[in-house]
Amino acid sequence: MVLTLTTTYEGIDQERLDWYLKRLRSTRESGFMNCRKCKKSLEPHEAYEYRGAISCAEHFEEVEETRNHERREIIAAESRKTDVFRGLDLGESVVGKANRKLLAPQIEIASKESARLRAYK
Repeated sequence: MVLTLTTTYEGIDQERLDWYLKRLRSTRESGFMNCRKCKKSLEPHEAYEYRGAISCAEHFEEVEETRNHERREIIAAESRKTDVFRGLDLGESVVGKANRKLLAPQIEIASKESARLRAYK
């Protein structure tokens, strides 16, 4: 998989796509691409990219496994934040309003993006 620039991609929000493409362009223009595993400096035509992680051909599989592991951990952590709300009425009923009032701190925490998720992006 060679690093390529695209302007459209279905299934991803436009803001994230714009951020990703801007980051990718700046990386390519500066010429600084380093393998995430061995830190080897790479030319754009030598680099492989997987979910935002740059690697050389030699370490692509290892970087892919590492990135997938990070992704699974983040998904599990984000899921734990919302587990407390499963099966609860949070609608406009009297019970839902009371639940939202009681769980306001947890709702606030769950709605914020974690530093780990931000770093992953």
